[in-house]
Amino acid sequence: MPINRGRSFQAQTIPASSSAFHPVSSSPITRPAVTVSSPLPMAPGSVGKVATVLMVLCCVIFVAQAAVIPVGGGTGWTFGVGNSWARGKQPLAVGDVLVFQYAADEHNVVQVDQNGYNSCKAGVGSPVHTSGDDRITLTESGKHFFICTFPGHCSEGMRIAVTVN
Repeated sequence: MPINRGRSFQAQTIPASSSAFHPVSSSPITRPAVTVSSPLPMAPGSVGKVATVLMVLCCVIFVAQAAVIPVGGGTGWTFGVGNSWARGKQPLAVGDVLVFQYAADEHNVVQVDQNGYNSCKAGVGSPVHTSGDDRITLTESGKHFFICTFPGHCSEGMRIAVTVN
């Protein structure tokens, strides 16, 4: 008797509609079907499905950990928000989203460097947000600075500095 090395054999009957018949009788030919067994019991194509499920779970976990943070709490992005609001929210994490809500015709949100934050002046090329409902995803660690560039607003406390770990 031959040694079975991970293979199982199963009889397979070919239907009468096919042209495979025994040459002497008119009955269908029965052939052994070879099934190679895997070290892991999985259905065909399930490895790709398992990998996809794992990738989706990783994404869900990352998204579930990201916080959506309304700047200024219930009052939104307005005068006096300053760093008193940010103190209780530090440190933030990469992937967190800051939500700036404000009257679009009265304010804006500008991402600046530390010099721009200290001087209340935006440098050339600083990203300016003007929708009144701006969502800014924090994509890297470090200090991030935001100001309103309408005249006098930054000096009246419309600026925040946040730290991202």
